[in-house]
Amino acid sequence: MSPCREPGVLGSLAADAWCFVVRGWFRAFNRLRVHGREYLPRSTPFVIAANHLSHLDAPLILNALPGQIRCRTHPLAARDTFFRSPVVARLAAGPLNALPISRAGVARHEISVLRDRLNSGTMGLVLFPEGTRSRTGELGAFRGGLGMLVCGTEIPVVPCRIEGAGRAMPPGKRLPRPVSIEITFGQPMCFRDATDCKAGWQTVADHVRDAVVALART
Repeated sequence: MSPCREPGVLGSLAADAWCFVVRGWFRAFNRLRVHGREYLPRSTPFVIAANHLSHLDAPLILNALPGQIRCRTHPLAARDTFFRSPVVARLAAGPLNALPISRAGVARHEISVLRDRLNSGTMGLVLFPEGTRSRTGELGAFRGGLGMLVCGTEIPVVPCRIEGAGRAMPPGKRLPRPVSIEITFGQPMCFRDATDCKAGWQTVADHVRDAVVALART
């Protein structure tokens, strides 16, 4: 799967139909509430960085996005989980429009291609900087790959906090439960002045993590 993949007309129509069905499901079954819609991007490029609790997380975020950019938005999905079999890969690359990323040691080439594509202004990314789903509900450390994508650029990073998805469909469960879910988006952040080096990458990741922590609903 290439980071430059385009969804195509049929792919976009299928994704829109899928989103319509899934949005109705989330609203009825999980009483989904979305906060901070005013912070959602209206154009590309952008990165949405969220905590990771469940396989529901990417569909939840995609369904909150405005329709005009949803088809150009790609969640990053673990290559070893979602792209190891043709059937699962088609589901990930089809309705979810996901792109594969190596979880064990992110390849610099993959990040470089994604960064170039973001800088071209033609796509948005959804990523989970923890790198894996939380088993406890606690927010883990954010990895520096997020900083590698946006350091020294004008690309906005939108912090996002998901609550309830881990109880609705925790790791190890295949079917969701009727648990309330809330998503909160925060004010976009820009890191044009961040140093494009390993220390700078981690500083960006840490700042975004702090923003996600601050979005906790009280």
